[in-house]
Amino acid sequence: MSDVRVNADQQEEGEQQQNLVKAPVKRSLGLLITTYGCLFVGSIASSLLAKYYFVHGGSSRWVSTWVQSAGFPLLLGLIYFPRFVFKTTKRRPFTRFTHRHLLFSVVIGLILGFNNFLFSWGTSYLPVSTSSLLLSTQLIFTLILSVIIVKQKVTFSNLNCVVLLTLSSVLLALGSSQDKPAGLTKTKYFIGFLSTIGAGLLFATAMRSAA
Repeated sequence: MSDVRVNADQQEEGEQQQNLVKAPVKRSLGLLITTYGCLFVGSIASSLLAKYYFVHGGSSRWVSTWVQSAGFPLLLGLIYFPRFVFKTTKRRPFTRFTHRHLLFSVVIGLILGFNNFLFSWGTSYLPVSTSSLLLSTQLIFTLILSVIIVKQKVTFSNLNCVVLLTLSSVLLALGSSQDKPAGLTKTKYFIGFLSTIGAGLLFATAMRSAA
């Protein structure tokens, strides 16, 4: 009887541990899905709203850049809410935030700010379809920087997929010259072309550096 009770207790403890593991996994999955959804909607909305601004008389690229960058203080609410509102953690925000972290955050912020400026410059000249296709070149930049900065190993399948996707996007963007707005010169078109590719490069640099 004692052996049966011991086995039953062990089985019950095992089930409790499994339940404890499943709960954080479910929360993490929900958070991941929410994050990807917000990123998807935000990426589409930013491109459409930026182009809407320039199409309907807007001319200041600095205003467009500022609008893209001015929302970062809202992140402080997401950092402090879990502790002071939802009471889900006892860890105080920024307790291990050193001067080195502050300097690194400022550098990343400046890179992303300049990235937003290049994005605004490219959007002011290029159609939304072209700029969106060109922004996908950040895939190849991310792969290259992952090897250089993170020392990540690259397989042939990953390299092949990224190269094909990037080349197809660039070729489609080059072939969409007939979608150019009226009065857009070739010089401005290629300025927007290079600015958008530069924005993809800077975004990939910021993401890999943060990793």
